[in-house]
Amino acid sequence: MNLKTRLLKFKTLYFLVGLYFHIPILSFYLIQNGIELAHILLAQVFYALGVILFEVPLGIFGDKHGHHKAVQIAFLLDTLCLFGLIFFPNLSYLYISYFIRGIAGAANSGSIETLIYNVEPKNFTKNLSQCLSLAETGTIISFFIAGLLLHLFDAKSYHMLLMLTTLAQGINLLISLKLKPSTHTSNKTKVINYKTIFQNSKQNIQSNPILKKTLLIILCSLPVSHLLEISYPIQMELADVPNFFIGSAISLSLILYILLMQYIPKLETYKLSKLTIIKNIIFASLIFLFASTNNPILSLISFVILFSIEDILSPIYKNKINQISTDENRATTMSIFSFYEYIGKIIIRLSIGTIVMYSNNQTGLISMGLYGIIGASLIYLSLHKKTRTTTVRELT
Repeated sequence: MNLKTRLLKFKTLYFLVGLYFHIPILSFYLIQNGIELAHILLAQVFYALGVILFEVPLGIFGDKHGHHKAVQIAFLLDTLCLFGLIFFPNLSYLYISYFIRGIAGAANSGSIETLIYNVEPKNFTKNLSQCLSLAETGTIISFFIAGLLLHLFDAKSYHMLLMLTTLAQGINLLISLKLKPSTHTSNKTKVINYKTIFQNSKQNIQSNPILKKTLLIILCSLPVSHLLEISYPIQMELADVPNFFIGSAISLSLILYILLMQYIPKLETYKLSKLTIIKNIIFASLIFLFASTNNPILSLISFVILFSIEDILSPIYKNKINQISTDENRATTMSIFSFYEYIGKIIIRLSIGTIVMYSNNQTGLISMGLYGIIGASLIYLSLHKKTRTTTVRELT
């Protein structure tokens, strides 16, 4: 199978992953079936538990038994859970399905990126950027179709949209069954036990200063899109942004994200730490503007830009992790990073959510901006500390 065909499979997978037709109507569908909004939000906790508990074990599974098998498990679980939601829209199934889908997310996170890296290591950033752009393109298309069907059929469209999402992920499952084992993965991994793979990955992170710095960078620039999605309509309404633009703000952000992603591979010549500092400062400045302005144009523009850039550098740091990891533990190393990243996201969400609960939406937005500034400061201090240590060594 030639290189273009193999890459096309992954691009198709990512495009279909973005086709979540049911997201705009999921809350309405569940509430219609007697599930309260608080229980829907609580389901996210079960999803998080699935990710946290299985992120690293499934990364090890991918390294030992084949990354393609981990990806197949992910799409199988996701498809079954979505299909079941059509027939069992009750609270018990909701919690169980979200937990299982968390496991699916854990299975996919490290392994699919490892497979893409092993297809063409030198162009990983470019290929992953294209895949992520296609995923967001799928999201835009699916949200547009969902809005159209909802307008035409109202509540009758709920099952239809769930079925379309299930179909898209089912096609992904069929495509994943055609994936081949990575040719870069060493055969000796099969005789190494799970504990050894984990210990080697952990030791690699602890002993490698570049990986340790990359982990710091990730934790200092975590995306807060989940919180922005909840809070932005309230803030835009206060700024008198027309309803049409409030409804299309995320779509506009995704279009800008797709355009910006084309230039990310060119930024690899610059240091990731400096890029992250610049990105954090721009993000913080925009979110301070978004939280304080009453001008509808500034409110819309600042949100569209900040939402599109918050996770823009992920292909670069993932490439750095892949380059330093070994063939025997690449997915495990990626999973350990994802584990810490997910824990960080939970802490940030709980912290800012608590601030909003005891204060207001605007204070929560300002807190997101302060997180960006603090993150940039910590990265800068780590760079300054390294420079100072190097200077002392040279003097002595």
